[in-house]
Amino acid sequence: TKAEIESIRGVVIGQGIFDQLMELGWIAPGGRKEVPGRPILWETTDDFLLHFGLGTLDNLPGIEEMKSSGLLNDNFASMNIQEINEDLNKDEAFVDEEETNEENLDEFSQSQLNQNNDT
Repeated sequence: TKAEIESIRGVVIGQGIFDQLMELGWIAPGGRKEVPGRPILWETTDDFLLHFGLGTLDNLPGIEEMKSSGLLNDNFASMNIQEINEDLNKDEAFVDEEETNEENLDEFSQSQLNQNNDT
């Protein structure tokens, strides 16, 4: 529930955050909790797992591990989804550049081998 997420993170989460996460396809409503007020239960989606390279939710770090790495501090909690996505896109661009460099090196190596075989 939203209240449980806020309790774990230690910050109030606005509806806009949930809207952004749903727009990204990372969360979806998963029913209602059987308590007074029947709050919405939120579930992560397969897109969430795929985006973060997780096989299952069991691969997520525990709360203590997240706290020790700073992922639950006030500074990180105040980042919005757009900032996080921009950071992720920078990382992906760097990885893409590395892969392109490796592909170019492979092509160059193969052309050198072909030239050596021709002589």
